[in-house]
Amino acid sequence: MSRARAFNWLTDIYYDVFHADKNHFCNCVLQPTIDIYIALGLADEFSLELGTSHSLGNLNVGQSADCIRAMNKEGHVRAAHGSITGGELRVLTSEMSIVSPAVGDITQTFTALMPLLRASQNTDLPTQTQTDTGKAFVVLHKLWSEFKTASVIRLTMSHGGDHSEKHQAAVVQFFGILKNEVNSELVNNLPHGLTYMKWPDHYVAEHLSDDMVSWAKKTGGVPFGRSSNQVAEHMNKRVKNLLEEHTNDQVSCTNKRNSKFFQVLRWLGLERFCSEKLKVEPFRKAKACRYCTENGGRVEGPWYHSRKSSQLCSFRCTQTPLASVFDL
Repeated sequence: MSRARAFNWLTDIYYDVFHADKNHFCNCVLQPTIDIYIALGLADEFSLELGTSHSLGNLNVGQSADCIRAMNKEGHVRAAHGSITGGELRVLTSEMSIVSPAVGDITQTFTALMPLLRASQNTDLPTQTQTDTGKAFVVLHKLWSEFKTASVIRLTMSHGGDHSEKHQAAVVQFFGILKNEVNSELVNNLPHGLTYMKWPDHYVAEHLSDDMVSWAKKTGGVPFGRSSNQVAEHMNKRVKNLLEEHTNDQVSCTNKRNSKFFQVLRWLGLERFCSEKLKVEPFRKAKACRYCTENGGRVEGPWYHSRKSSQLCSFRCTQTPLASVFDL
């Protein structure tokens, strides 16, 4: 759980930080949480909470067949807990609930842990069950919190510089909890915390912070979250939209003005380097509504609407005679 080395950044090979973060969450946060819920006999309550507050009723958390049918009419659950998406991870770590009365200094917790909290405060349950669920709640709250702290640092898109020391401090805290507090002393027959570690978790524990240092040196302080291939995928989507909607679809090797690729580069460049001017005056106006244009309608001034908003065309929607709508 210590930083292993600092290689020459010119020769470093990076494991995508987005996937490292998601796989680390599935291995060392979600799976221990599922096992604890199962061991305490609260898997159905966990599934119901996920379905109600997170729209994750089909997540495989060891729930009973009756619970599966209640949550999902088709009786379908995912093959594995690790099949969650990055967006679902963000939901799981951002949905929060108030803890009342407070448990120690915990006044707010992750909604996914609320079934444990409710069980610990349920006087109809045996005293030992209340004690066990209360202990499990506190440990999992700390585990989830430390994961979120480190995750925010390594995935940041807006704060440049080298934040490796702060990240590694949170990583050490996280694995300290996993090693020392997640075990059979917490819940009977629970595997030891470090047995949940796989190679993505080893990377997070011993290598990711060093790669943050290398990335900061290599890029001059570009936020580490931008090293993710998710950034490139979002850019690809943006480029595809531009190619589809804002070019003449012509390809030419000799005439730049007749090349859709040149047009896209111009669009992207204008948005980034001339953003202040674009806020004042749009550099391209959408095409006027073809329906109005073909029927002699007025498509300038307050009557203007583009081809994308043609459903707002007064003549087309109301079937009012053309003259009474546009000759105002």
